[in-house]
Amino acid sequence: MAVENRIRKFREDRGWSEEALALALRTDAKQVQRWEKNMIQPSIDEAFWLAKLFGCSIEDIFIWTQR
Repeated sequence: MAVENRIRKFREDRGWSEEALALALRTDAKQVQRWEKNMIQPSIDEAFWLAKLFGCSIEDIFIWTQR
């Protein structure tokens, strides 16, 4: 699964909108949309905060592991 799909899945699994995730990350929804459309990848800092919010590791965002 590609990074953009993992971010979308983590977000949707929690019932969050793009706007809600953006607000939690102190960014805007356009940034979240860019990640989810694979236009850009999150920076390491953004990935750190995504992992904190999603309760996973950074590796879970960038490298899909079957559990």
